[in-house]
Amino acid sequence: MKLTFNLADFFRNRKVSVSAIIVFAIIQISIVGIVALTISSLQSDRIEKSTDEVIDHHFQLVKNLINVVEGETGNGFTDRDHDMLKTALSIEVFSNTGTTSLVSSSGEVLIDNVIEGSSQFGSIEHTKRLNDRFGKFNYSDGTNNVEYFEYVPVYDAFLVVKFDSKALYADLQQNKLIIIALALIMLLFSMIFLYRLSLALLKPLSDFNFKMVEIAKGKIVDKSQYLYSNEFGEVSASLNKVIDGITNNANFAEELSNHNYTSEFYTLSEDDVLGNSLVKMRDSLIKAEEAEKKNKEIEQRRDWINTGIAKFSDILRENLSQKELGYKIVSNLVEYIGANQGGMFIYDDSDKDNIVLNLESSYAYSRRKFLEKQIFIGEGLVGTCALEKETIYLTEIPENYANITSGLGDSAPSSIVIIPLLVEKDLFGIMELASLREFQDFEIEFMEKLAESIAVTMANVKRNDVTQQLLEQSKIQSEELAAQEEEMRQNMEELQATQEESYRKETEVNSILDSINKAVSVVKLDDRGDIVSINDNYIRTLNSQEETFKGMHYSSVVRPANGSINNNDLWEEMQKGILVTRDEIVIANNINAPVKSTYSPVMDVNNELENVLIIVQ
Repeated sequence: MKLTFNLADFFRNRKVSVSAIIVFAIIQISIVGIVALTISSLQSDRIEKSTDEVIDHHFQLVKNLINVVEGETGNGFTDRDHDMLKTALSIEVFSNTGTTSLVSSSGEVLIDNVIEGSSQFGSIEHTKRLNDRFGKFNYSDGTNNVEYFEYVPVYDAFLVVKFDSKALYADLQQNKLIIIALALIMLLFSMIFLYRLSLALLKPLSDFNFKMVEIAKGKIVDKSQYLYSNEFGEVSASLNKVIDGITNNANFAEELSNHNYTSEFYTLSEDDVLGNSLVKMRDSLIKAEEAEKKNKEIEQRRDWINTGIAKFSDILRENLSQKELGYKIVSNLVEYIGANQGGMFIYDDSDKDNIVLNLESSYAYSRRKFLEKQIFIGEGLVGTCALEKETIYLTEIPENYANITSGLGDSAPSSIVIIPLLVEKDLFGIMELASLREFQDFEIEFMEKLAESIAVTMANVKRNDVTQQLLEQSKIQSEELAAQEEEMRQNMEELQATQEESYRKETEVNSILDSINKAVSVVKLDDRGDIVSINDNYIRTLNSQEETFKGMHYSSVVRPANGSINNNDLWEEMQKGILVTRDEIVIANNINAPVKSTYSPVMDVNNELENVLIIVQ
């Protein structure tokens, strides 16, 4: 059977620390070197030195070796101490004449090539001296054999060197050559051992170093295959964890660069600085992407609103009638919003006692709807919106409120928005849109902004319409005024002619009245029947003065004769402008004179009674 020894396999298969192996190798080499060189040196000098000095020096060397071994094991004398010391103690002292043994204080032989394991060593005197533990002593049994003892406190034992003093000097030279040869062999063995050991240690170290250099360059390397149960294994395992961590971090970073933020990633530990930083970076990227997405949506909505405002601003600048403008706004808004139908109600306050909202324009499914509808303020949702002047948005539509009709049938809308058209607090109309989907907040915001512009435009249109109507009315009035001025001019000419005629007639009348006033009695009454004036002829008839009768009612002066019209009926005839003649009796100043009086009413331009003239015959 061929026996081979592989240090790498030895390290791999045994849970022996590298430091322990190195220390063991150093101790082995130290033992061989120290013992060989020391003994070789002693062999040269032993002839000159006394036996005591040689033995004392030998004891000191062995004790030093024991201290080294004990410093490694640290548990008193053990099997491991036995194995590590036996080789050194097996070397003969003084050529082949002496050997070194280790004996406990109780006399048990701990290390000896011949009597190892014996419970007694030498004579009773030996045992007695061992039990005394007084350091170093030598003993001779009366023969050529000499024994030297040295107490070793760490083992509670004695080093014993026993040799034949007679043969000591005879074999000294021969032993020197043998020891030198043995030392060289042991040194060669130690060098081979160190070489194999260096190969076993340096190869994984070189591999570790190579991988660490590559990792320091930022490269990803293969895992280490040194699965030892010692420090190399721990270094290998740690290095593999580093490689796994770098690989995982690189893969995770690659996923992050591809915007894949949902891939699984686990940090090496709570203290994994790079891993935790990558996790924080992922969280930051997720927040940044969400913020960017939100900002993009906001920007898109803003662009959509601005585009819509620009579109409808162009429409509102068109010179259209109120009806056509309402239709164009509703139709374009339904299409732009993506609604299904819409309508615009116009505020009509032409009748202050009956203010209503008239459906001016309606649009659904790309077609104009010619519908007539009138809603009173406060009636239904549209009337409520007009009353409260606030936007109404519903996603729960009242039953039978409205249906969206298409070629596929009727469907209840999913949402309805009703927006007042206001300029400050003044209402100009209501805009209503219905959709099979729910309106978004930014869409409602857009419609409310648009409603302000629509209301301003409608206010201007209404103002322009009123202005136009006023202009047309003013034009008509101007034409009528011109006609009236012409007519007035003609009337003035006719009036002048009439005035001239009237003056002529008035002159004639005054002349006639003067003649009448001189010939007959005349009394003038106001519209209530009170006497305004009375002529001299009538004064003479009454035998009184004019001031006495002024302000008196005519019924105080005269009364109707029997069979004549009474005063009440008479005055009714006067108010009608009818000339009346009756018989009456003057009763003033105790006079009862019968007369015949003619009552002539004078009417104003409104055919109202102005005064009455009474001519008495």
